[in-house]
Amino acid sequence: MKIKNINNLFINFLIFSILFSFTYLQSKELCIPDFELDTPTVNVTPLIDADKNPVYVLFDGSLSMKGFVNPSNQDTNLYVEVIDDLQQIAETIGNETHYLRFGRFVKSITESEAARATDPSFYTCPHNPANCDNQETRLDEAIKTTQLNKDATYIIVTDLFIENKNLIGGKLHQLKKPLNKVLDDGKSIGIVGIMNSFNGTIYGIPISGGGVATYSRANKRPFYIMIIGDQKNIHKVKTKLEKQYFTNKGDEYKFSLITSNPIIQNLNINKKINGNNLFKSNNQPSEFKFEYIKSKLPLYQFNTNQKRHLTFTIKKPEILVPGSSGISNYEIKEILWNSSEVKCKKINSDKTWKKAKLDTISTWSEKIPGGLYDEVTIGLLKELNVDSKKKKYPLQKLWRGFRYFHLVNIYADKPGNISEDTFKDWSITKAQAQKFIEEDPVAFKTLNLVKLVKVLNDVANERFKPTLIASIALDFKLTK
Repeated sequence: MKIKNINNLFINFLIFSILFSFTYLQSKELCIPDFELDTPTVNVTPLIDADKNPVYVLFDGSLSMKGFVNPSNQDTNLYVEVIDDLQQIAETIGNETHYLRFGRFVKSITESEAARATDPSFYTCPHNPANCDNQETRLDEAIKTTQLNKDATYIIVTDLFIENKNLIGGKLHQLKKPLNKVLDDGKSIGIVGIMNSFNGTIYGIPISGGGVATYSRANKRPFYIMIIGDQKNIHKVKTKLEKQYFTNKGDEYKFSLITSNPIIQNLNINKKINGNNLFKSNNQPSEFKFEYIKSKLPLYQFNTNQKRHLTFTIKKPEILVPGSSGISNYEIKEILWNSSEVKCKKINSDKTWKKAKLDTISTWSEKIPGGLYDEVTIGLLKELNVDSKKKKYPLQKLWRGFRYFHLVNIYADKPGNISEDTFKDWSITKAQAQKFIEEDPVAFKTLNLVKLVKVLNDVANERFKPTLIASIALDFKLTK
């Protein structure tokens, strides 16, 4: 009798389990509203190897650069070491290397002449002082060389000490014109800044009244390596320099990437979204299910009560190009449907999905505003709660016992300006210059550095287009 009862219990349990499983599966049957997915627009060139192309290395020959190579300088001279390594670095990313010198003009030089960039004679032209082009740093002329070969990589070694007259009017237009072409061709601009020992004279410092002054009491000063080309080559140069000289970067090294699109991928295309983006494994609601549907659209299905906050998180390193200026604003485009029927069969037969007449009802935030290494948090349906004092939870604005479908598209809407902040403490303006030298500094800053970086960012941002980074859908029943 006991055995018979046990058998009956087992059979009943088995039948119950089958019926429960069938009911559960039925409850998770797809019944989605009619909609069209937004199309991903990411067009960033992947960081992969391709055929090698020429490399052009340009050396700033202005007289203010001489202090980086003065032999009486006893401190460690990274400038000399880095310049010596640039030839090898160029060979790893290109199939041939060309060398040029620039000041007011640009001219080709031989490999042996380029080797003299670590010697003071390169900046004083002892063999032809009368025709020595060492009085100006015409960065626009250097950047103009990018028109020689659109597939090449350009490495510009300079102090980026730019006079105001070169950043306004016709000179500014001359600077922007080749930059526009560079970015239109899908290239990027990397800026490596290195604080270096210095023993020489800095020329062309603007002072009150319209004149200029010199300064010779600095023992430290940054120099810069500007790399123009494919992102993969920019990061190769950056990585080799970091591994060789800056394992502990500190305040002696800076890097920023200027690009017309700082988004590296759409998370749906590569299926980088999972259940944990919305719910941690220890905080999942009842009857939770996650799957990809309808052309890689992540769908979250669950039941929940009104006391749950729905927060979707995106890790910035998964969407942002390393070293870029990031994103300063995100746009959320969304649609919310509701149905008084909760069973798919009834929803599909009676077509009970109703679209809510709502504007944007979700918000975004960051732990570190503008940062590259934290998360973007999307507060889903957060704006439903217009009076947080009366109703603590946004879902309290929804009807219990209803089924809801929430489609969310998240766009990168506006580029950031991290690169300007990166170099801020190494920069002085024309208005600050005289007071700065009167303070007798030993570490000299770069004239108009932030202003130049802002020009680069402005050119890149003009080409930026809002970029879809993720689309998700929520199908949930609000329990009574």
